[in-house]
Amino acid sequence: MAAAVVVSVVVVTQLGRDFLPPFNEGTVQVNVFLPPGTSLATSNRIAGMVDERLKHVEGVVAFAAGEPGKEILYPVATVIVGGIISSTLLDFLVHPALFWLFGRKDAEHQMVAGEQDDLGDRRPVATAAGPTADENGHALKEAAEQQAVLRP
Repeated sequence: MAAAVVVSVVVVTQLGRDFLPPFNEGTVQVNVFLPPGTSLATSNRIAGMVDERLKHVEGVVAFAAGEPGKEILYPVATVIVGGIISSTLLDFLVHPALFWLFGRKDAEHQMVAGEQDDLGDRRPVATAAGPTADENGHALKEAAEQQAVLRP
């Protein structure tokens, strides 16, 4: 348990402090708006013209035209992975620690009380040589009493 705490402290100290990924100011996004009803062929032709002009702009090092809507995937993936990590840490570290601090004594008392109730003064029904007729009758009578209690 102590080793798990030490490992978790080391891992948590190595995690980044930012909620969002770092902003990369070296990128630019170009949006082209066309009038409603523009044909697909015209849209493709204009997108090709924009691509060609951007390739000839001085200072443009890399050029990539991605599919629209994909820019949201990285932040969503970051949130999902962060949620999985945080829920795993809560489940494996915080929950057991809270049980250890606040619930352990009550659970131990219930376990001890349950063992005493289960054992009571009963003796085993079967012996090493096998059950006797009297012991079988006793077991059947006890089972019938338990069923009678369970019936409404």
